[in-house]
Amino acid sequence: MSTTSTSDSLPVVIIGAGLAGLTVALELAKDRQVIIMAKRGLSESATAWAQGGIVGVIDQQDSVDAHVRDTVEAGAGLVVEATAKYIAERSADAIDWLVTQGVPFTTDPAGPKGLHLTREGGHSHRRIAHAADATGKAIHEVLLDQAKAHPNIQLLERWMALDLITNHHLKNKKNKHPNRCYGVYALDISTGKIEAIPASAVVLATGGVGKVYRYTSNPETATGDGIAMGWRAGCRVGARAIREKRAALKAHKRELRQIERSTERRARPTSIERARATFRGARRRRGRDPGEPHPALAEGRPLVPP
Repeated sequence: MSTTSTSDSLPVVIIGAGLAGLTVALELAKDRQVIIMAKRGLSESATAWAQGGIVGVIDQQDSVDAHVRDTVEAGAGLVVEATAKYIAERSADAIDWLVTQGVPFTTDPAGPKGLHLTREGGHSHRRIAHAADATGKAIHEVLLDQAKAHPNIQLLERWMALDLITNHHLKNKKNKHPNRCYGVYALDISTGKIEAIPASAVVLATGGVGKVYRYTSNPETATGDGIAMGWRAGCRVGARAIREKRAALKAHKRELRQIERSTERRARPTSIERARATFRGARRRRGRDPGEPHPALAEGRPLVPP
């Protein structure tokens, strides 16, 4: 969140209408005005694509340390352990909050908190609460409905944030104050007009960068807009992690190409297979079942050309 020194009467602008943006909006809207901006439809979010579930340490047989250990091991060197611990310690409260909001998690009377927990990926315990196999969609629909009904939340659909308004954009270039964020420049896609939206604070909840790569399971909206705007405004970006992710993706793409080539080679029929196919075709034309043995062979006579 980039805070400003402007009046608190201005709204908080949240760029992104996924789980992160909606969660922040519902909390802040308790005592202030909030604007949520989505560059496409409000339902077009990576949140709705998530299937498996949401992780929480809520089983007495589980522990935060075990969760952190599993996360660090699965992350293969990219996980900041302190961050993983911070999230794991608060995971149970997060699931409680979602339950309170009305998310229809799959239940199990014998399960912890009455929830059915499953296990997947690198987890060593059952710690994944889920809503059948469409958890993200269930969460997003509930929170989005609440945001639509909230009197302090304004939803802007098909509004694309272009850049954060900072000291750099002010007419008074001699401003001695530290760099601040005063709002956001945004494109109203429906009208084609660019508007300057003043804000008491701006929250970047735009998701990841998956769509900048050729191969991704992310939605079309995952183009790293928030990372780019934050970087231009002076925020720090984890370049090392991005470089390592890019290198890993390139390696994965090479592996995919190798698999594709080997699959193509296996898919090509051999000379024997082609001969068999020709023989079966000839038998069909003569009215015989391709799988039926030749009469001569059935009678024990040598096979001679017809």
